[in-house]
Amino acid sequence: MLGDLIDVLPRWATDVLLVGCAIVGWRVWMFTVKPWLRPDEPRDLPYWIPFLGHTVSFFQNYVQLVEDGFNFTGRKREPFSIQLLGKKLYICSDPRDVSIIFDNIIAFGFDEHLTNLLTSFGISKPALKRAWHVPKPGDWCYITDNPVNPKQKSLIHAVEDICTQQLLPGDRMDVWADAFLGSVKSSLGGTGDLDFCTTDGDGCMWGRRQASLYKLVSFFSVQATCQAMFGSHLFDIDDHVVEHMLEFNEHVWMKVFQCPSFWGAQPVKAPHAKLMAITRRFVNLPEERRMGASWAITNVLRGMEIVGMDMESRAAMVLMIFWAAVSNEHNSCFWVLAHLFHDESLLDLVKKETEAAWRVNPDDASGEPQLDIKYLCANSPNLNSIFNEVLRLNNTAAAVRVATEKTTLSGGKTIPQGGMLVIPFRQLHTNEAVWGDDVGRFNPERFIGPGAGGGANTKDRSSSFRPFGGGATYCPGRTLAKHEVFGFTAILLRRFDISLARGAAKVKQRMPQLNSMTPSFGLNGPIQGQDVIVDIADRL
Repeated sequence: MLGDLIDVLPRWATDVLLVGCAIVGWRVWMFTVKPWLRPDEPRDLPYWIPFLGHTVSFFQNYVQLVEDGFNFTGRKREPFSIQLLGKKLYICSDPRDVSIIFDNIIAFGFDEHLTNLLTSFGISKPALKRAWHVPKPGDWCYITDNPVNPKQKSLIHAVEDICTQQLLPGDRMDVWADAFLGSVKSSLGGTGDLDFCTTDGDGCMWGRRQASLYKLVSFFSVQATCQAMFGSHLFDIDDHVVEHMLEFNEHVWMKVFQCPSFWGAQPVKAPHAKLMAITRRFVNLPEERRMGASWAITNVLRGMEIVGMDMESRAAMVLMIFWAAVSNEHNSCFWVLAHLFHDESLLDLVKKETEAAWRVNPDDASGEPQLDIKYLCANSPNLNSIFNEVLRLNNTAAAVRVATEKTTLSGGKTIPQGGMLVIPFRQLHTNEAVWGDDVGRFNPERFIGPGAGGGANTKDRSSSFRPFGGGATYCPGRTLAKHEVFGFTAILLRRFDISLARGAAKVKQRMPQLNSMTPSFGLNGPIQGQDVIVDIADRL
């Protein structure tokens, strides 16, 4: 019968019919027969076009694609896989599996993913070879009692150690935090000529205006990080470096995923080129002319010089470190402030906590109160709970690992050697079994009330709360991030009378929605076009 039908159909219709039959047969095999024959393998989320797989859906709305996968598996938190241009990714969100993946640094490595990330930022293959080389006596890069790399690790792992030493609590972190907060205080202490205002096109004079909270927080936060990392050097090279970084960060996923031009990767090219020009000029400065740069940046550059990386690759690595340092804090700070201005009761509680941290140093002749950031971070339960709830709800990033050997996870599903595992934090943080049926609602009391059975609240240490990752890549800057967000909040609230703006009809603004569609590497900001507009006036 099918043969008779083919005989009477035109050639094009016959070809379409045969292709359709082939696709249906392939789909039945892939998503019905194969899972039945191989029950120990994570199931594939079905798709219709081989090789392309879920690529379009991933770039259109990554979070929704993962949600579709959870629904496909009955929301049982079992691993499943998606396909991106022929590459299979295993999605894991069961807290037990996450702990296994983070804890077993031998079976689940990060180096391959890190290599891909470095390549996407423009580091050459010869430079990567030098950067991964472990120095041995007699090597061109071996230095006895090397002060930059005392453990004689590869440059990449030495850079990780350097950044960890800069960011973990201690004198070096304090220097960074002081520089960051000093920049914020100085910037917000006078007048500005930047277009944060919504009332006219004359710029933003700190008088009584309405301002975009997202633009205000983003600009001054990134500016402060740039100051803490590089001193004034990048500003001296290009005084629009902050704007370039904000534009780059908005589109950076296109570079990390190496999107081809036909996919619409053009928006990232211009800011990337400008930032590369800036970092290129910076790394070409003699060390004595880089005074004022952070301890970490100075030693990273020394390490790159020792192994002989080319200048273009040095600039690319510095840019990647710069981007990593600024990619999350401004969004964290925006969401904290956005929730405060939408809830006056929370705002009043946080104002009391932040005001208590402004103290007069008896040794300071000026008699002006100074912010005691360590006191603030240790004695602000309400601000801390809001911060944790922001991290829980707005982290759309994912941790990535590569299986170095065939491994079985807690539910009996097997990951093959070479399999790439993805841990989506948002789905981990919205596990109904851990957080309750209202997982999508902002409720900071989750982190401040009594825990299970009336005991101490330990939600911030739950295996289902991983805002800073885990295992070998547990973010060393987590304490610094809190200092920066808490400090920015305290300075802003002390410097200005600031409140949610209302229109002529006194209609209260709606809380902006999280942009969950764009692939993220941390906290995302609001959907484009949504913001918090505030009335802002001088207090001093």
